[in-house]
Amino acid sequence: MFRFLNGLRLLTCCGIASVIALAHPLVAAPIGIIGYNIDNAITDQPLNPAALEFFGHTNSYSGTITDTGLTASTPFGSGALVNYSGGTGTLTDSNISGGSQNTHFLTITSDPGSGPVPVGLTITLFLDGFYRLSTLEFYGTNNSQGSLPGRLDGVDVEVFDGTTASFSSTTPFGPLNSQGTPVNDRVSFLGSAIDGLETDRIILTNFSSTANDVFIVTEILGDGEFIKGLPAPGQLAMFCAALAFFSIRKYQAATL
Repeated sequence: MFRFLNGLRLLTCCGIASVIALAHPLVAAPIGIIGYNIDNAITDQPLNPAALEFFGHTNSYSGTITDTGLTASTPFGSGALVNYSGGTGTLTDSNISGGSQNTHFLTITSDPGSGPVPVGLTITLFLDGFYRLSTLEFYGTNNSQGSLPGRLDGVDVEVFDGTTASFSSTTPFGPLNSQGTPVNDRVSFLGSAIDGLETDRIILTNFSSTANDVFIVTEILGDGEFIKGLPAPGQLAMFCAALAFFSIRKYQAATL
């Protein structure tokens, strides 16, 4: 009888698990980016978070802007290096700009006169769940009058467990800039070091540019296979409470 009940309980659990799996199939979809941080972004001096700008390119951000106290020198002028944290804005607002407004101007290096020095530019994208990534796209504004869109040339992509894939060159696409170069860039993760890995964040570093170590970007989009959502704080708290309760009961039963 005991074995029968155990078997029945196992069948019940398997049935519940099957229902849950069928209710939450793995589907390919655009990745949901719910926020981002940027370390060492360049902006005009003095710093004015209400109107972030550099070389005429303006952007907005809902989180905290912190002045690092450092500066960077570029062929387009010098500016303050700042950190964006805890918010969202221009890069994920679903608005692909057609010009210099709502666009990040970013520098990869600073040239103090003795040669280029990396500034440590890092962009971290926070996702609304865990995904297996397929592609990531960087939009450089649909402005054919300038040469800045489309200068992004390479990037390193790191996922949740620290695995990194290096892309020494991106795949250009979209309208052409004034130099005849497509203004957007794409990386595909098929066959890369992070192909098939699950992640709830994307860390972008080691950028490269086709000229002057600068690039502009108005939007970052991507797609992948949705795996599971993030644990809700309430659900996590209930799980921890239940785990503690059953641990106590098990201890009490063992001491009787």
